[in-house]
Amino acid sequence: MVRIFARAAFVMALVCVTAGSSGAAESAPAEVSATGKLSAHLSVVNDLVPFTFTFHNGTANELHDLSIANLPAEYKLHDLCVNPPQTCQNADQLKAAAYKVAASIPAGGSLVIWGNLTASPPHKPRTLFLVLQWGIQVAATKAETVKKLAGRNSTNEETTTPKPPTTIYSSLAVDLGDSEVQSGRWAWVTDYSSVLLLPFAIPGVLLACTYLFNLFASWSARRAEIWKQMLPASHAYSTKFYVPMSSAADGLCGELEKSDPEVAFFFFLLLIRIVLDSIAEIGGFYFKDHRGENLANECWSRIWGLFFPEGRKSEIYVPSYAAAQSVDPKFTYEDFKRRYLMRSGAQITFADFEIQRCWELFSTHIPKAPAAEVKASGNFERLILLLQAFSTTLDCEVNRPYKYWYTALVPVKVKKKVLTLLKEMAKAQKINWWKRYTYFRGWKVN
Repeated sequence: MVRIFARAAFVMALVCVTAGSSGAAESAPAEVSATGKLSAHLSVVNDLVPFTFTFHNGTANELHDLSIANLPAEYKLHDLCVNPPQTCQNADQLKAAAYKVAASIPAGGSLVIWGNLTASPPHKPRTLFLVLQWGIQVAATKAETVKKLAGRNSTNEETTTPKPPTTIYSSLAVDLGDSEVQSGRWAWVTDYSSVLLLPFAIPGVLLACTYLFNLFASWSARRAEIWKQMLPASHAYSTKFYVPMSSAADGLCGELEKSDPEVAFFFFLLLIRIVLDSIAEIGGFYFKDHRGENLANECWSRIWGLFFPEGRKSEIYVPSYAAAQSVDPKFTYEDFKRRYLMRSGAQITFADFEIQRCWELFSTHIPKAPAAEVKASGNFERLILLLQAFSTTLDCEVNRPYKYWYTALVPVKVKKKVLTLLKEMAKAQKINWWKRYTYFRGWKVN
């Protein structure tokens, strides 16, 4: 009796569990799914891009009017085939049918769909999406009641009419995968470059490297040979003209500031004599750098303009050039004083007619330092600044040829006003900003 009761209880429990699982299975949400892919992820403009996707109706309802609601951006549908039943349509037929894929899909049914897209304008890799749309017909839950009159004296009759089914539309985005479209020219390059260019690439690179190496070697050899010949000449010019010229300009600047007219007069004549000798022998300034030549020429041109404001018509022009010829470029002030200067109290005379004549005009025509309580004139300040700039430029260019001789060149030391003046001159000479930067890069402001 107990056994019979236990068996009955076990059977009842099993029936309950089975019924519960069946109810759960029926209440589980059904799904509509679609899986797609592209057969080519790289294409050329106007090429056909084959694609395929499988559509599965996992619901318990029949789906109606499956259609394509939206195509991938900038792509066009070329043709489409569906199975089952197998049917194919071209672009015009699809457009006329509003891109309908299938009229109905039974519950649990599947469709295999394939076709071709026309490639869009060139774009980088991106994911293509195809949007599908379908409808599900749902039966009405209530009926309509209509009253009809049979006649004037007859009783009313009621008729119940069922509502038509309602269609609910849904959509789904199908991921077809990534696609990239290239232009025709670029595709030709990528397709044939390895065939046409690769066999010649390595030999071409080696040939170009060899040519550039030989060109650089020959250029370096020519430069070295030219510099080998020019270095002795540059050294000779520096020792004979540029260094004495810089010393004379620096001495004239210092003596003018000290208000020592006799010594300043000597350096004035010495500077003119050295400049005249350099012009007569080598024609002017010949440095390693054209920028230095331009700056030195500009400095001397402005200094000469302050010495002789009216040019060759200046009263002091002829006497100064004549007096400078009497000064030996190797003279020191002591040599000059011992040979020409005669002092009688406050009276100063020179034992040379040309020098005496130039001396009489020197104090009135050459800008000089004012008294302590008087502000310096503009011409005097400009002359001092130009003499300093001239001397600094000469010192820089004299040392430039020995760049590879010394382990490290001493930077050019210059006053801020002098550096500003030289930079303005370089800009006025139309020297571009990069060459100005590299020229003054190593200069140090005092």
